[in-house]
Amino acid sequence: YWIADTHTFDVVTKGDGGGTHRLYLTAFMDARSGIFVGCHVADTNSSQNVLYPINSVRLFRMHHYW
Repeated sequence: YWIADTHTFDVVTKGDGGGTHRLYLTAFMDARSGIFVGCHVADTNSSQNVLYPINSVRLFRMHHYW
């Protein structure tokens, strides 16, 4: 089983254009081992952010059987 969550960083960053924004971390963790198996940092909170770390999770599971 995997556990997934999105967390808002408690910092504000400044972009190239001078605008400020907050960063979001979307991470997947293997429930049995507690190992983070995929993550993605983005400047917008979107359901699309879940798709990026999915490939990392799939690759991790192919090499670690438990």
